[in-house]
Amino acid sequence: MRDWMKLIPDEELRFYKKAGFLGELKPGRRAALIVVDVTMGFCGSKGATLDEAVREYSTACGPDSWEAMPKIAELIGLFRTLKLPIIYSLSDLDAVPFTGKATKGLRTTTPPGFNDFPKEITPRDDEYVLPKTKASTFFQTPLNAYLVKQGVDTLFFCGVSTSGCVRA
Repeated sequence: MRDWMKLIPDEELRFYKKAGFLGELKPGRRAALIVVDVTMGFCGSKGATLDEAVREYSTACGPDSWEAMPKIAELIGLFRTLKLPIIYSLSDLDAVPFTGKATKGLRTTTPPGFNDFPKEITPRDDEYVLPKTKASTFFQTPLNAYLVKQGVDTLFFCGVSTSGCVRA
């Protein structure tokens, strides 16, 4: 059993198995990694408490972001080694007024530093940075066309705001 599965209550695992959701998934021939919104606006400053991070950026996940950062950096390193596509998304609040649930009415422009990537995972010049105006990396973005052009048939996702943009 994988470590993350140990966090799921036994009763739920039983239902997942019964529904066929825990079967083995194998990657296709060409994978891509989507690094969802791992920017300072969703992390907050390194070393800040959650309260401090949220004061800095209302969408920040604080210490949990920085706990996940080494794993995210490891995934990025693996995809770079395998020469597979990596897509970094960020919120383009300046393109259209942002109307997400968490920030509705709070701001309509990107605060300074919000879309800066932490140095641990900064994209390289040849890696795709995808601005988006909604939580989903797919909603009204050119992502699907990019993935088709790259021949991608399998996606891996990582990020720090799982309950928000990663899930979307």
